[in-house]
Amino acid sequence: MGFLKNIFNGSSYFMLNKVILKEVGLDEAVILSCLIEAGELFEKEWFYQTVETVEELTTITEYRQNRALKNLEKMGILERKLMGLPAKRHFRINVEKIIDILSNKLPKNLGNCNHKNLGNLDPNFYGTYTQNFMDNKEIKYKEIKDKKNSINKDVFSSVEILEVGEELKSKLLEYIEYRKEMKKPLNSMRSIKEVINKIGKEYADEKDLCNSISHSIERGWIGIFKDKDTKHKTHAQIEEKEIAVLSEENFEIMYNQYKNYGIEIFTGPKKKQFIKTCEVKGIQI
Repeated sequence: MGFLKNIFNGSSYFMLNKVILKEVGLDEAVILSCLIEAGELFEKEWFYQTVETVEELTTITEYRQNRALKNLEKMGILERKLMGLPAKRHFRINVEKIIDILSNKLPKNLGNCNHKNLGNLDPNFYGTYTQNFMDNKEIKYKEIKDKKNSINKDVFSSVEILEVGEELKSKLLEYIEYRKEMKKPLNSMRSIKEVINKIGKEYADEKDLCNSISHSIERGWIGIFKDKDTKHKTHAQIEEKEIAVLSEENFEIMYNQYKNYGIEIFTGPKKKQFIKTCEVKGIQI
């Protein structure tokens, strides 16, 4: 975002670009300028800026900030989400969207540009950057699109070689295509691997995971969540696997009770623990 400093000059005052101001509104333009300055300071794609800091710098209240940020999000100019512990609101500026707004307002013949038709923009800056951007705009977008398509193909290829059943592979490919249609494509295999690693834990088996994927797609969810109809069955299986073996002292007490009164004296988890401990010790009951 280094070039943005030429448009939104941050120092002891805010310099607002007339084109941006007209397109997005006063509060939005001031907050955007404030956030770009913060982004330059942090030098990260995602950076945080608190409500209090923005209000101190701009005098814009929390209510007006939220309204302006929602408008900027709708326009695709920025993204925001809570990150970190404690959670803070983080932002990411969509540089290409800002350039789109500016370039669409520039005259076609940039050779005759001056301060009058460019507002407060620096003509030298636009002679070197914006002219080049507009000349190569289609190429740039094509490169971005090709890169996204390449990532998507890599995810498809990675699913094909997973060591899982064909039914699960097919369902995972369906989910990847569904995410693409929702304009929330998977850019890596990390989330796929994470959900596969839950088989035997959160999901009873591959079929259970397939059902959950179908369940999530049918309801229009972005993530994969369990179908409530299979939840209790899975928990029961997990409980069965996680039954603890009794300590020697407790086993001795319960074994004496068993010899005197029979297995019927035990109920619930204690009974399961006693039976499992006998199996581990090789004792027939």
